[in-house]
Amino acid sequence: MRLAVEHNRLNIVEYLHIRLSLFSDYKREHFILHLAAQKGFLKMVDLLLQYGWNIEELDHTGQTILHVAAENDNVPLIKMLLKKRNNKSFMELKDEDGNTPILDAAWKNNCEAFKVLHSAGASLSACSNFDQTILSAATRSNSVQIVQALIQFYENVNPLNSSNETPLHLAVKFNSIEIVKQILKLSTFSVCLNSSEGTPLMIAVEKGFVTIVEMLIKNNATKKLKIMERKILLQISIYHKRYQVLKLLSKDLSKDLLEQNDIDKILQHSLKLSIIEEFIEGVEYFLNRNDWKNLMRRRPKTELNSILKSPMQLLIENLPQMALIVFDKCFVIAYITVLSKTKEVTFADYEFLDDVYFIQNHPNALKNGNLFLLKF
Repeated sequence: MRLAVEHNRLNIVEYLHIRLSLFSDYKREHFILHLAAQKGFLKMVDLLLQYGWNIEELDHTGQTILHVAAENDNVPLIKMLLKKRNNKSFMELKDEDGNTPILDAAWKNNCEAFKVLHSAGASLSACSNFDQTILSAATRSNSVQIVQALIQFYENVNPLNSSNETPLHLAVKFNSIEIVKQILKLSTFSVCLNSSEGTPLMIAVEKGFVTIVEMLIKNNATKKLKIMERKILLQISIYHKRYQVLKLLSKDLSKDLLEQNDIDKILQHSLKLSIIEEFIEGVEYFLNRNDWKNLMRRRPKTELNSILKSPMQLLIENLPQMALIVFDKCFVIAYITVLSKTKEVTFADYEFLDDVYFIQNHPNALKNGNLFLLKF
């Protein structure tokens, strides 16, 4: 029987039914219906049901053939099954993970199957054993269509799963930009909510999802952050070498009501860390800022600026070629007028570095007259 079903031999299945039904001790094979549904054999499923196979039979994972049809986006099969057993209890049967057929459709991003089940009255409040709602499942599978259809029916778009994740966390984790937009239009409640993997912003920063980082910042994801939390976010962007994210976070520092001294400390720490990590793009970004001199000045070690050595010390030790850039930037052009004649004068201003003693005494540096040249 199984072999006949597997090869879609309707006439053989009919013959076997007639012959085998003569034996009183005949036991039907398990999961034959599921095999036919998995193969997408619509007529075979219909034939087996006519011969008395149980439409609500469960396989070894607790799934009915309606689950199978939903997972495979088999709309004709779903419609046929619902004509034969169009009742709420059939549509709400759960497998061993607690998933209903409509939840399975959402997990698999099967939009057509979802629409048919939804139209037939399948519950949108279904929830798996892991506290995954249909909205969470659709978000996880990046199903924009399903989320758009669903979201209007949800009063709360921030349900938590067993990992303390909301749909926003999941949308961020899987870089679902359109779904992030949809959720943020309705609620910004979870932008600062911690899950097992951190806040949505922390997840986006770590993964380098620039567009989502920008969206979250615009929706006040940094507004309630403590100063040390901002430092940590910058560190994450540097460790993972996320240049565009580093720029967004650095620019956002100046927009909030933070003391300038604290901002300078965090930015200098970020510059130092970029040097240590040899994050060239990050170092170039800080050195090209208008306040680069302020970032290069020696500062005492603090909680916000926890690396003892100065930026220049670190440059000479780790990125000597970029230390040269700083020296070049130290040359200042001035115009002096004497007896009605204007003369261009170039001179070097190293005083703001505050640690020239390190430059001239360091083994990588050579004092040559009034200039300090690096050896290679």
